[in-house]
Amino acid sequence: MKRKLLLALTLTIISSACSVLTADERTWQNALTTARLYDLGMRKMRHGEYQKAIPYFQKTLAEDPNCISAREQLARAHYQLGNEFMEWQQFAKAAEQYRIALEINPKLADAGRGLAATERYRQISSLEQP
Repeated sequence: MKRKLLLALTLTIISSACSVLTADERTWQNALTTARLYDLGMRKMRHGEYQKAIPYFQKTLAEDPNCISAREQLARAHYQLGNEFMEWQQFAKAAEQYRIALEINPKLADAGRGLAATERYRQISSLEQP
């Protein structure tokens, strides 16, 4: 009984972040699948596993294209992955991740700043090389 109540509560919370469910639009099974995918993506994000989180958010959006939270988290995962590439001084890969983040969410200012930083670092590193 407690498990069913917890499952129903979880589904309600996650589905409120995504589009509103109606019997005509989606079945409970599809809603549960979407909620599980989103939750798995969030777990990966909390553990800093950004590359592994991306497919979960993509699948969530395939199930529910109107899930704004999944879209925002997908952009955030690409942004964080870009940050990791910056730390490893892989500027081209970082720039690619920042661009993807901006395509998904053009209002993600951090990704714009990251993209600009990759260009500055690329210029600096090219000046340092003989």
